[in-house]
Amino acid sequence: MPPYAIDRTSNHRRQEVEAWLFGLDQVSAKLRDDIVTAWVSAWSSSPYAALADMPFGPGVDYPLMHHVNEVTRAWPGAPPRIGTCSSIPRCWCRS
Repeated sequence: MPPYAIDRTSNHRRQEVEAWLFGLDQVSAKLRDDIVTAWVSAWSSSPYAALADMPFGPGVDYPLMHHVNEVTRAWPGAPPRIGTCSSIPRCWCRS
């Protein structure tokens, strides 16, 4: 059994992810749904009650959600390129 479960339910978690994740308005509806589902699945499979409590890494007192939005905002044009990865030699979305 994997350490997570895919969570496609429509609930407060989806709404919260959609509200904070920068760049979702710049990708297709299908990709948006996949991204939100990935975040909701990670969150609902974690021990954290609040998305803001998910840390950037073990022993790091910095929220993962802040890191992700900072990186996305710092890389102009990143959201539309998510899922294309033609410049990445080995990418999960092409495997």
